[in-house]
This record gives sequence, C-alpha cells and structure tokens, in this order.
Amino acid sequence: MTEIPHLGNIHQVVTKAEHIGTQLEAVASNPEEFHPDVIFELEDGRVAAHKAMLAARSDVMAAMFSENFIEGSASLVTLPGIQRSEFREVARFLYTDQAPRVTAHTCLLVLELANRLVLPRLISLIERTVITSLNAEVEAGSEVHLEALELLEAAQMYNAGQLAAWCFAHIGQNYAAMVTSFPRVMRSLSPDNQASLNLSRWPPLW
Repeated sequence: MTEIPHLGNIHQVVTKAEHIGTQLEAVASNPEEFHPDVIFELEDGRVAAHKAMLAARSDVMAAMFSENFIEGSASLVTLPGIQRSEFREVARFLYTDQAPRVTAHTCLLVLELANRLVLPRLISLIERTVITSLNAEVEAGSEVHLEALELLEAAQMYNAGQLAAWCFAHIGQNYAAMVTSFPRVMRSLSPDNQASLNLSRWPPLW
C-alpha cells in the first residue's frame, strides 16, 4: 500500500517489462482483436493495425498518418508491392521491438520494407540475426556460398552495410571455389563489386 496525499492508501501495481512485452506480442499477433483503427491492403490480403503504435515507432508512418496525407483520416490504406508475411514481421518489431523471425532465405523482403520505412534499428536486428545464422552454418561445416552471393547486392541496396560486408568478405575468402561453382552468378555482380573482389580475392592475383 502507498499513501498519496488527498487520495489515502492505494494499491501499487508494477507491471514487469516482460509482461508488457508479452501483451504487446499478443496485440501484434492478433491486432484485429484489439480494436484496430486501420486496415492495410497488401498484395496478398489485408492486415489490421493501430495507427498510434505504428506512428510512435516510425517517422514514415507518422508522416503518412498526419493530416497532410489522405491516409491520416483513412481506415483503409493500400501498400502496393508488400506481402502480409513481411508486413507482419515489421509490424511485430514496431509493436514489440523484438528481432524479426527471418533467415538468410527469408530476410530480403523484410529488409526491403525496413529500408522503405527508414527503420535503421530493424535493419541492424535483421543483419545480426542473419549473420549469426550464417556464421553458425559455416562453423557447422555447411556451405553458404550461394547465400552470400544472393544477399550481397540486395544488402547494399537496402542499406544493410554490416550484412553486405559479411557477404563481401565471405566471397573474397572463398573466391576460387565460388567462381568455379557459381560462374554465372559471379559474373552477374555489378562491375564495382567485381572490381573490388578482384582486389580482395583469395588467393590473390599476382
């Protein structure tokens, strides 16, 4: 019990951070059950959400929902080129600040949307998740050459510098094996990347 002037003794309830996280996870997982005020029309269906939660965590969303844009008063917002799976992962991050549930094979659509919404923290969390997963595969003796090739230029495009650097280093360290196994993919890299790899490849050109 805590005594407050003019109010007398009241019960003091403290909600632990993990309980708040669990509650927000429930909202993110089933937003339609918690009085949503906006529906997003996506490429493969609709997803409900709460404008206040999205706007509080994303400057792009805050601008979109302001009175300066039609979305500010709209209950249905169309986002072309976005799938429900990627939007839900980004929304889950905005609600809970939790790392997205992605792998090297599923991260690119989420990374693209994170970059589109200017969410540098989400991009960093995706990078950490994917790099940790790739390192674990390498340590276990698995080959991730193709994954590095497929991720490199997309990571560069979506401002995922740490992931791009990891992929670039992996390609350079395994250049001889990768140019033999994936010659067409290696030749499809941008001229700038090919020139940089020729300088950092192993074994080097003498």
